[in-house]
Amino acid sequence: MKENTFLDLLRQVMDSKSPDMSSCSKEEEEILVRLSTVVEECEKVKRTNLKTQERLEGLLDILVEFSQFNFSMEIPISEEADELDGIALGLQTLGQEIEYY
Repeated sequence: MKENTFLDLLRQVMDSKSPDMSSCSKEEEEILVRLSTVVEECEKVKRTNLKTQERLEGLLDILVEFSQFNFSMEIPISEEADELDGIALGLQTLGQEIEYY
């Protein structure tokens, strides 16, 4: 297989495309499969980080509303059951307690 062609296949994998590996050697195919797995994992991490960032921004918006004595905002609790949900529940409880008084 020509080096340029293999490089083209590498670029396709990096672009999250499925290259035609029919003319690859076993070694080249292994490299492409491994690289494809790494690219997929990187994409998962990116999506997770984006989701976490969006959740943090939502909590910051709620804190801004609280600082203006607006406790009526609905605080989203996800199904993640992680530290951010603990913060969200704490904010929700705090808002309810302040509104009560």
